[in-house]
Amino acid sequence: MAQLRAGRRAVLVLAVAAVALALALLAVAAVVPAVLLEALPLFVPADTAWRSYAVPPHELCLDCFREPHPAVPRIIHQTWKTDDIPAKWIKARGSCRYWHNRANWTHMHWTDASARAFIAHKFPEFLPTFDSYPYPIQRVDAVRYFILYEYGGVYLDLDIGCFRSMEPLLKFSAVIPKTSPIGFSNDFMMARPRHPFFKQLILALPKWNRSFLTPYATIFFSTGPMFLNLQFGLYVNSALGAEAARTQADNRTAMHNGDAARSTAGAARVKRDTQYTSKSLASQMLAASRASEPMLLDGEPSPEHNAVWVLEPRMYSGNINESYFAHFEGNSWHTSDAVVIMAAWGVLSRPWLLLLLVFAAVLVVDAGLGRSRNTTVSALHAPDPPAGAPWSDTHSLVLAPHVHADMPVKHMVLFKFRADTPADQLKALSDAFHGLVRVPGVLSVDFGETFTTERSQGFTHVLVVDLVDRAALPVYAQHPLHVDAVVTHVQPLAPESILAVDIDDPAPTRANL
Repeated sequence: MAQLRAGRRAVLVLAVAAVALALALLAVAAVVPAVLLEALPLFVPADTAWRSYAVPPHELCLDCFREPHPAVPRIIHQTWKTDDIPAKWIKARGSCRYWHNRANWTHMHWTDASARAFIAHKFPEFLPTFDSYPYPIQRVDAVRYFILYEYGGVYLDLDIGCFRSMEPLLKFSAVIPKTSPIGFSNDFMMARPRHPFFKQLILALPKWNRSFLTPYATIFFSTGPMFLNLQFGLYVNSALGAEAARTQADNRTAMHNGDAARSTAGAARVKRDTQYTSKSLASQMLAASRASEPMLLDGEPSPEHNAVWVLEPRMYSGNINESYFAHFEGNSWHTSDAVVIMAAWGVLSRPWLLLLLVFAAVLVVDAGLGRSRNTTVSALHAPDPPAGAPWSDTHSLVLAPHVHADMPVKHMVLFKFRADTPADQLKALSDAFHGLVRVPGVLSVDFGETFTTERSQGFTHVLVVDLVDRAALPVYAQHPLHVDAVVTHVQPLAPESILAVDIDDPAPTRANL
């Protein structure tokens, strides 16, 4: 019997090791071409290295709307196959248009046809590569780099909604977002015209136009997020990027724009640009990009204008109090190999994690076999809990004060709405908030108007959400129902102030039980 158990244990351990090895081999197969091309491990920044390039919150201007010539032009670029945008993205698109009025911002929609015409007209040498991409998303990825290089502005995927105006970010010459699990994303990017980082991106695209064994890996490394990650690593390690990084660290001040060297480059492009989009939109884009071309010093942009800034996760998405954006339902291009590739890359980039997983698997297998050798104690014969034990009363819930991870949580948000806010809109807001009880992890929702006005310091309404524990907070914040309530009902009401607090709730109400 002992030999049989030892044999079973050995088989299970070998099976776990084989799965781990296969995962690692798949990752290696996916990234070996990248290693051969660019010596990948030498250039990818460490996971925390991006923090030295993070957008400093204390430098975000509070009166940006008066800046006539920001570093990044007020243009929002978005792409879709045709002019008919799917209904599921109307709210996301509408939220960004709400915060970026068409009187001040140019909204440019690129179709597959106009994107190809743009490449053919402006960058004909890249057209063979553009047409050779086997997956349409590769063309969508590639054209956004060219558009930002040529015109500057902001690129947004259609499934990204806006929590607030992007005006405070326009002072930074280029911004990309930090995401998880891997580095940076290209679903939001912003840049001044002719930024050298985007020039590097478009020059590198033909070199990376190759198969990486699976559809997801091919997209990911040839034009997608990992391509952006690798190029960022190369850029910040280049002489140009290093000089810009030093300037970021030494002189994080607002960039000033001049008029002297801007007109020639823009004027020479006006006639050509009307050939693949409407004349009015082309004129608006060119006017905006001319107003944002960097001040030249001896014929070259200053180092500050060559910097690339990183929008950290809390400022990027999902947090109504700090984030600029929210993600709606997307049109995922991920194929069936995506999960394996992502997991494999995570393991491969951290060899200690692979060893830890194998070790943990061995312990689990060993513990499971150990339990099978012991006699299970029947619940009918289990000893009664000692008198006064926290779990002895089946009609109440008692949690030790120091145990926070599993405590219920109260999430409270105070709103200061104007006195003339229509009652029907507040009623719609209330209905949307009460519907949040359907979000996983939410125990109860209450929303109402304050009646102690003399003590509320102007706050008029309060939302109280009971959640099962702290882990439920990010799920709640990013859930489509919550995002929809914020974008559809809160933002149009334009509250004068919002204050959010979260506390552990060691004495939950009956609704929590």
